[in-house]
Amino acid sequence: MKQRAVYQAPAWALACALSVFWGGCSTKQGATPDNRGDFVSLAAVQKMKPATPVAVRGTMIKKCPVAGCWFILSDDTGTIKVDLKATKQTVVSISLNTQATIRGTVALDGSHKMIRAVSAAF
Repeated sequence: MKQRAVYQAPAWALACALSVFWGGCSTKQGATPDNRGDFVSLAAVQKMKPATPVAVRGTMIKKCPVAGCWFILSDDTGTIKVDLKATKQTVVSISLNTQATIRGTVALDGSHKMIRAVSAAF
């Protein structure tokens, strides 16, 4: 007798399905920025507490000249440093004045706010 192969979905597929089920697809006004598209201004980030999740869009106006591990993001309301270490990405080959979409958490760089990116799209 021949046995049937049973397909087992990877754990990440189950986690993704559950997150859609529990998280829903709608966004609320003023909700914490997440992967559903809620973006905030850089001025708003400056007022947030460290460890707050954040999603921002802007233009890369300056970057690390050595390893490309950080850059300065600008929008109509201000500028902020973005640390790319956790993303394992660099901006060495990306031109200045390129548009960027960043998701991460607010952090402190000395006495200044910055964003520790978990994802970056250029």
